[in-house]
Amino acid sequence: MTRDAWDARFDDFWDGVDLDDSTGARARLEVLLAERGIDDARAAYERGSLHDSLGEEHAAIPLYRAALADGLSDDLRTQATIQLASSLRDVGDASGAIALLRAVPASDPLHDAAQAFLALALHCDEKPTEALALALRTLAPHLPRYRRAVDAYAGELVKLDRVRVIAVGLLVRDGSVLLESYPANARHGEFLRAPGGGISFGEPAAVAVRREFAEAARRHDR
Repeated sequence: MTRDAWDARFDDFWDGVDLDDSTGARARLEVLLAERGIDDARAAYERGSLHDSLGEEHAAIPLYRAALADGLSDDLRTQATIQLASSLRDVGDASGAIALLRAVPASDPLHDAAQAFLALALHCDEKPTEALALALRTLAPHLPRYRRAVDAYAGELVKLDRVRVIAVGLLVRDGSVLLESYPANARHGEFLRAPGGGISFGEPAAVAVRREFAEAARRHDR
């Protein structure tokens, strides 16, 4: 069967899947994958997508990562990236989602979709003004009128005056220091920082550090 024919089979599966019947949905997907006969990046992507659709983001994340690492076809890579980022946001890793979505180039056909999910991730990362500005800039080119006005107003939005409280931990082992790498974007170059993140309201700093280290360990294990 040709690749286009398999794409159509998967499309039919997603068009007709009953997510209220999780057992049946899993069985139907596995039958389809068994007929295809290749346990590869596409299979990981489809399994991850089903876990995601069933609200099982923790199970979906390693499958998306495996699909991207194992050579998922170009026409699905951005979809997998967006879905992975959305799952990361859902499990509390907004920073990881932001890094993935900012890497989607403007030339990608799904760039606007990536920007929408980026706006959601920014909001979850306590950056509401940046999220709104991004959403407006993404929307502006599609408006029948007032495109320039909306784009200009987006540029005039002012970030809220606030102090974001974060907690970071310094882990030293055998003379080496554990650091996280943050990729370059339009605002800054690549930089390193001790692992950590935002403190939730009422959360002790020590608890926040342990939580952030646990999340980093889970990302590394995947």
